[in-house]
Amino acid sequence: MFFVNGAAIGVWVAQIPFVQHRFDLAKSTLGLILLTMSIGVIVALPIMGQAVVRLGSARAVRLGGVACCLMVPLPLLAPEPYLLPFALLAFGAAGAAMDVSMNAHGSAIEGRLGRPIMSSLHAGWSFGGFAGAAGVAAATAAGADPRLQNSVAAALLLLLVAVCVTSLGPGSATAAGESFRLPSRAVVLMAVLCFLTMVTEGAMADWGGVYLRGDLGASAGLAAATFAAFAAGMTVGRLTGDRINQQIGPARLLRGGSALAAIALGTMLVLADPIVALAGLALVGVGVANGVPLLFSAAGAGGVETSGPSIAAVSSMGSLGFLVGPPFIGFLAEATSLPLALTSLCVATAAVAVLAPRVTGRARRPEPELAVR
Repeated sequence: MFFVNGAAIGVWVAQIPFVQHRFDLAKSTLGLILLTMSIGVIVALPIMGQAVVRLGSARAVRLGGVACCLMVPLPLLAPEPYLLPFALLAFGAAGAAMDVSMNAHGSAIEGRLGRPIMSSLHAGWSFGGFAGAAGVAAATAAGADPRLQNSVAAALLLLLVAVCVTSLGPGSATAAGESFRLPSRAVVLMAVLCFLTMVTEGAMADWGGVYLRGDLGASAGLAAATFAAFAAGMTVGRLTGDRINQQIGPARLLRGGSALAAIALGTMLVLADPIVALAGLALVGVGVANGVPLLFSAAGAGGVETSGPSIAAVSSMGSLGFLVGPPFIGFLAEATSLPLALTSLCVATAAVAVLAPRVTGRARRPEPELAVR
């Protein structure tokens, strides 16, 4: 299911250069249109947070997964640019619904196992993003119509969801009487760090291809492959993240990864070469790979009573950062330049590196089996 969600995002972001060229959108206009995805996330997150509490995480994952797949073709099928924001609104809401529910489900499983698994689960998301973007890059190079590409991708992902939903296993229990709680200071800090991390993820995903195509003069095929390079780096980082976490601890892993992302991004922007940029994007992916799973794991470490609201708070800020980052970069790029706008991400990742030691992320005790109703 993490793979499906990542692939849905990967398929879309790989098509952003096509959408910009198709409607001849200015960078600021494109950034404003991308902001509508944030509105969809803002609307969906509190609703889905309550749905996870009332339905249980497994059932919520099923609903979110189907909705996310169905929304994949909509942005490419918009016949006019004024319809594109509405399609992105629906796509953002569906993606956010799936994101919250699958992370709550993964946290419940991690609690029962008593060992880190969130990086591995998010590796599935990264591999999905890589597969989705790489598939689009290959189909684009072969001359396939982008609208057909996304329609086929949606059908394949929906089929995969249908296969997976029968084997999700038990997740978080329902709690219909649970009342709203304000997040603690620790959760607020985790949410801020998640926001900064996912601002970088979102900006790299949406503007990496535009940077290579428009500022470095790369070909359309190479520009479409930028998110694949970024997602490949994230996949490598997350496949090894749980093992490194057990050896050095989550705080050191978060600090080292964020520092690597800041250095790689700065080097990429200074050298301004397409091949170097692809390598830099891969290293940025490695650097930010474990930030989100580490923060989700720390947020869910309080047990069944508090993990749901905490994960919802951290996930809400993270998802908001993922979607607010691209339009922010677009407006800043219009006012200055895209390379200068991307430099702001070096500041964001450096801030995460500085604040990382305040995140404890202690291992939690295995939880009893949780019923799904």
